[in-house]
Amino acid sequence: MTKMRQSGFELLRIVAMLLIVATHANTLSLGWMTGDDIAAAPGASLARMIIESMTMVSVTAFIIISGWFGIKPTWKKFGAFIFQCWFFAIGLFIAGLFVKGMSDGLSPAGGLQAALLLSDYWFIIAYLFLFLMAPVLNSFVDNSTGKQLGTVIILFFVFEFLFGWVNDSAVFVYGHTPITFIGPYLLGKYMRKYEPAFTKLNKLTDLCIFLTLSLLNAVIAMIAVRKGVLAIRFFSDTTPLIVLSAVFFFLFFSKLSFSSKAVNYIAQSVFAVYLLHCNGHILPLFKKTCLSLYLGNGTAAYAWKICAFILAVFFSAVIIDQIRKFIWEKAEKYF
Repeated sequence: MTKMRQSGFELLRIVAMLLIVATHANTLSLGWMTGDDIAAAPGASLARMIIESMTMVSVTAFIIISGWFGIKPTWKKFGAFIFQCWFFAIGLFIAGLFVKGMSDGLSPAGGLQAALLLSDYWFIIAYLFLFLMAPVLNSFVDNSTGKQLGTVIILFFVFEFLFGWVNDSAVFVYGHTPITFIGPYLLGKYMRKYEPAFTKLNKLTDLCIFLTLSLLNAVIAMIAVRKGVLAIRFFSDTTPLIVLSAVFFFLFFSKLSFSSKAVNYIAQSVFAVYLLHCNGHILPLFKKTCLSLYLGNGTAAYAWKICAFILAVFFSAVIIDQIRKFIWEKAEKYF
């Protein structure tokens, strides 16, 4: 009897994607908190900052997963990835031609070009760079000592924090660039290969550290924003406390030991959630809905309605992705 695949990392993928939708429902839809917002509603502002701190770990956690297991590029994997991207990008472009309210303002020719080049998705471009660079990074890890690898990782993050966070260099764009993925990828490989002391804590300790760092980042951000600092400086993939909390967020799930067919099945389609709600035809509608729910409801009503909306977006994408999976399963036989 075949042993069922462990589900800890699959649950991590699901939770991380839900958090990505949540962060987009928060600051991307409602706007960044300002000093005036904090002065007018300090409790609500702190709550939003805590949520943002907890949800911003998702992208870094996804790249750490890639490093932990290692990306092994093949043409088949490349084809599967691009097919999934085009399935949603081109499919939604075609839908936008016929469904009122889905147009992103581009001409049909411009919309088709954006779909083919995947222009709506910064993550895809950055991840493709990592996909292409993975053999080089893997070879470096295999042929370096633990001390050499650890030194490179430390220097990478020092460089990133100095020029991507303190200096706010355009090279990093708050973490939305290919170079940002190199550090977390190498860190994932380092943690799995060498098991440093910080990876051996109890999983509940990992969770407590994650929550503590998230709260600390939110409090620091609230004080700084009140004094005029831009909020985005504290909620990006180059923010030190965000990167550090992402590590312990990842470690918590890495230590969960259970198997679930449902979790494993859903996890196969989590990337579809990003492809659906971040598409240029869907994102304006997504943001408009989130803002409407925020402005039109009290705190309690908004909380459960936005959670329901996030889950609706998530499972809509998972359901749509079953069509893509069916087509690819038939098509891949010819590769």
